[in-house]
Amino acid sequence: MLLATACSKDKATPAPANSWQVDGQAQQAAKVTVEVGTPAMNAGMLTIHIWQDISNANSTGSAVAVYLFVPNRVGTYSLTAASTSASAGYSDYVSPGAGSNLYEATSGSVTITALTSNSVTGTFTFTAAEVFTPQHTRQITNGQFSTTF
Repeated sequence: MLLATACSKDKATPAPANSWQVDGQAQQAAKVTVEVGTPAMNAGMLTIHIWQDISNANSTGSAVAVYLFVPNRVGTYSLTAASTSASAGYSDYVSPGAGSNLYEATSGSVTITALTSNSVTGTFTFTAAEVFTPQHTRQITNGQFSTTF
């Protein structure tokens, strides 16, 4: 009797696109939208919204969102409270009618790694402070996005 065997290399599982971590907890986007600035409003800028909703398998019972506001070109953009060239934020929307917690980036960066006339790819990581209670912070890490618009 002759047995045939084959060896296979274990391949690293690629990180899912349009994902991030909040304080170490994995998040997977349900939707990504991109708005391109116009001469009348936000000229030369991209606004990227990345959402996870309550029905998402990784959700903790609330909808969460990340927004990135960056120049419309490839590059790495620093996020600070004083930055005028880029900004980012995070919000978690608890049960319907209960409101939301809004956080603004105080440090970190957004990198646009690829940009065409109808697609954008990049990464992000930042620390965000709650708008009304700045001592409450969130660590947004390992963020990545890739979408068409």
